[in-house]
Amino acid sequence: IAGEEGQFSRRQQLDDRNEPQSRYPRGRLAEGDGQQPVAHLPASRQTPTDDLAAWNRYTRMNESLLHNKSTIIYGAGGGIGSGVALEFARQGARLFLAGRTREPLERVAAQVQALGGRAEVAVVDALDEGAIERHADSVLAAAGAIDVSINVIARGDVQGIPLVEMSGEDLLAPVVTGLRTNFLTARAAARRMARQGSGVILTVTSG
Repeated sequence: IAGEEGQFSRRQQLDDRNEPQSRYPRGRLAEGDGQQPVAHLPASRQTPTDDLAAWNRYTRMNESLLHNKSTIIYGAGGGIGSGVALEFARQGARLFLAGRTREPLERVAAQVQALGGRAEVAVVDALDEGAIERHADSVLAAAGAIDVSINVIARGDVQGIPLVEMSGEDLLAPVVTGLRTNFLTARAAARRMARQGSGVILTVTSG
């Protein structure tokens, strides 16, 4: 690099390369913030105030990802479903808890409400095509959109049977259950998300 200015630039690049970097993601801007994020600066050139401001912008942006997002959780009364529900509630999502048994759903809803969240409960068989479609319509009518659909229902895996004693039905039943419920709930969500132009569909393989 020729010239005094170029030499300075080269030295600065080397200095920056050896600087410990900020722990915040690079290039992340909060909504409405037109300034370059502090996360681009080497750590030695960040003041504590700058560092805190970058963290606050980053935190606000991530907290807003689920804020007011209408979310259906199939299997919300189970261990995985209840954990997902509570974390989504902490992030500000509006929850629609679905499952075959009302009592565990009501318990989860009470926990969500204790956190200051919003949760509605519906008894829905996630293997029943008609029930899924009707419930999706009711969520759409109540919230105006289905932003997230999550299926974590139990598949009914057979446990504790030796391989030599396992039947073909033991093997196939949870596979068929998983494929059917994932297809039906994803399709119901996708039909409505396509019309609204956005949405997220998640499935988790559980036992």
